[in-house]
This record gives sequence, structure tokens and C-alpha cells, in this order.
Amino acid sequence: MTSGQSSVDEQVAACLGPDAVTYLANKVRGGSNGRKGARYEDFFAAFKVAEAAAACFSGVKRWPTVQEQVRAFVDDLRLASSESAGYFQLKNVLTLAWESGDRPLQVDFQYQKTLSDHLGEPSPRTTLVVSSSELCESMRDSTPASIATHTDVVHFPYSDGSLNRLVQEHEGLRALLGVLSKSEDAPLDALAAVFGVLIIGLMKQEGREASIEEVVRAARSVAPSAIRLLPKDLERVTLDSDFANLLAQLEGFRYVVDRGFFEWAYYDTSGVTSFDCLSEEFGRLQARVMARRPTTFDELEELL
Repeated sequence: MTSGQSSVDEQVAACLGPDAVTYLANKVRGGSNGRKGARYEDFFAAFKVAEAAAACFSGVKRWPTVQEQVRAFVDDLRLASSESAGYFQLKNVLTLAWESGDRPLQVDFQYQKTLSDHLGEPSPRTTLVVSSSELCESMRDSTPASIATHTDVVHFPYSDGSLNRLVQEHEGLRALLGVLSKSEDAPLDALAAVFGVLIIGLMKQEGREASIEEVVRAARSVAPSAIRLLPKDLERVTLDSDFANLLAQLEGFRYVVDRGFFEWAYYDTSGVTSFDCLSEEFGRLQARVMARRPTTFDELEELL
């Protein structure tokens, strides 16, 4: 047992008693055996990362933390900030009940709230996530009164385990990925690429608690051209004044760099660089343009 596990178990024993420690150990063991190939959990975790990251890109100043497979009673995912602590249990099943089984969900959710309160976590919430909309409705309607004040039930589709299909069918997910993409009008395959590297970014954390910012940076390290620059990095983006003046003289040519990539349009033609504006490649692009000094779009296009 690691020191972290020992500390959690001590807290569980303090607020719920020794039997709850054994209960938690059995739950963790069962969860570990069932996690192999848990694509549904990967999809939902990446969705929550996209949701939190989109909020930070849109002005929220503090990045929350995320952790998969926590040593907790509601253990598939934990999202925490200075204002709240959210615990998520995922069930990719067609039938489910709050009270059934050797480790009933109702007990897990009750224990989690008690433990979170004991630890002094701010505004703890427990959430059940299911892949069936019908099951979501029935579990929501049957939520026991003992956990109703801190429990939500939400639907998140599985889409037969297809990443591309999930992105295509889930409008809310597409909107979030669009905020994270390097281009405001990113096509579907680009959005799927963002989602895929977010999953990899989470995997690179290897189960430890990490800030959403760390996860996004890890994702960008895998595919720098998939995700926009983070807000801290965007502050360092500057264009050479000579470069900007040359572009300003080309009638009809427009560009933006507000996502950290050089995105341009000329009437019905448009494009975006495969490298960000802090890269050496972008420095070389500016140097080429300033050396050639194009006076028409056709001349500029050869350099882009």
C-alpha cells in the first residue's frame, strides 16, 4: 500500500469506520479488474477536460485538476477546484439500480459525500454517468432521497466506441472541441484530432492528479498543430511590424492570430498554418515574406 492509499484509508476509517476501509479496498480491486479497455471512461474524461479547458480559454482564470481512477467510493473521475469537488461514476450498461449488487451505488454515493465532508472538500458533488438516455431518466427519477441533494445523473453516449462517430453525433462535444481547435471553423476531422490527443494527454498523466492545463499541454506535445495555444503562451505572440505592414497592403487579404496560429482568408480562399506563431517555422515564414515583399496575393500564396 502506498502512503497516499494509507492516508485515504485513515481518513475513511476516521469518518466511516474500519468496515468501510475493507469495503473501499474491495471496490478498488474490482474497479481495477474492470478497467481494461474502458473506452467509455476515456471518452467521458476527455469530454470533461475539453469542457474545463474551453472555460479557461474563454476567460476562467483558474485551471481545475483532474484525476482518473481515484481511491474513493465514487472513483472513475474526480474534477476539483478551490470552489468544488466533483466525483463521477460511469456505467456503460443498459440496466442498473441504486440499491442492487454487493456494492450498491447508493452506499458508494453516501460514503463519498461523508468522506468529502470529513476532508473539508468544497461543495462536493457525486454524478452518475450512463450511456443510455432511457436509463438516465429512470435513474434520475429513482434517485434516493438520502443522496439526492448532492447527486446528479447525466447521459453521455458511447457511440459504439467510435471516437469519430461520437464527435460527429455529440453537438455539445463538437462545440467544446471547436473552442480548443486552432481554427474557428475547424472541420470534423480536425475536431476528432483534438479529442484524440486530449485522450492521449490524459493517458500521459498515468492516473495522477494533474491540472487541466497540464493535460492540454501534454496533448499539444503529441500534436502541436491540433490544439490552439494556451492563454499564457498566446500573450507572447507578436508579429514583426514589417511583416504586418506588408500584409496590410494586400487588398482583400485578412488574417487572425487570436488562437496562436496564422489563419488567413482572401475572398473565397482560406487557410491556416500547420505550425503556431511561436514556432521557428513561423519565424521563417515571416522572414520569407519580408525578403520577397509580395505585392499580390498570388505572390504571397507561394510563400505560405
